[in-house]
Amino acid sequence: MVCFNLKERTISVPNSKNINSSKVTAKPHELPNRVVGQTKISQLLKYWPNGTVAVQSWLNRQGVSRHLAVRYIKGKWFTKIGKGAYIKEGNAVDWTGGVYSLQSQLGFKVHVAGLTALELLGYGHFVLMGEGNPKWLSKHKSDKRPIPVWFREYFKKDNTICIEQGLFDGEWGKALVEHTLSDCKIMVANPERAILEYLHFDSHGTSVAHGLLLMENLSTLRPKVIQELLESCQSVKVKRLFLVLAEHVNHPWVKRLNVEKIDLGKGKRVVGEGGYYNPKYQLSLPVNLKEVNQT
Repeated sequence: MVCFNLKERTISVPNSKNINSSKVTAKPHELPNRVVGQTKISQLLKYWPNGTVAVQSWLNRQGVSRHLAVRYIKGKWFTKIGKGAYIKEGNAVDWTGGVYSLQSQLGFKVHVAGLTALELLGYGHFVLMGEGNPKWLSKHKSDKRPIPVWFREYFKKDNTICIEQGLFDGEWGKALVEHTLSDCKIMVANPERAILEYLHFDSHGTSVAHGLLLMENLSTLRPKVIQELLESCQSVKVKRLFLVLAEHVNHPWVKRLNVEKIDLGKGKRVVGEGGYYNPKYQLSLPVNLKEVNQT
């Protein structure tokens, strides 16, 4: 997994529930009481969601010390995947199970972001999520802890990329939703935030055409949510690019945006190598949007 910072250069959701940003708390599964012996491992396996990682700090809270964890490994109950991290013996765990543990057990201010969030939320008609394509995560700028080594190494096969950025003002939890997996829940960007993150992550402008196709699929975005995000977004280029694509597609919600309340900065901006200039938003794009619609 790769972690890095991004800086701007100048020239109805399925299986999810809206979360109030001031009340976002990812709660891990906890044993009701500490128990011993065979009962302990039985209870632990019951409250440990399938397809997720258990970290040692969470196991400690369940009364399972490192020494006892070693015994469970020898007894074929646990498989160790890295320092202080375990999965159930024989359990298939992908990157989403690791994200659950980061959020719920370790309290990381990290969420599934951008293109990956759109795919999870069912907006994947134009999302290519085949093997090897990046799985995008975003960590809030206030969380200074590095992503654990066990996550980076074990889920390297899933090509997880964690962006450390402060694209929006405010606390972690802004415009996130709770997405239900088979046995647990994780926090992901809602579609309004996810499309803005996608445009932000693509700092070279190579996917503007793809962004337009995604925008065409986002006919149910909520104008109030978009308005709030655009007003708190810290990237002038992302805001201008979003508005250019949105007005080109011309969904009904576009007319309900109050562009005058959005700080669009001053001067010209260039996405990628530019070449096709939008005079209204003083933004040069690397593709002709009219030609994208014709292909």
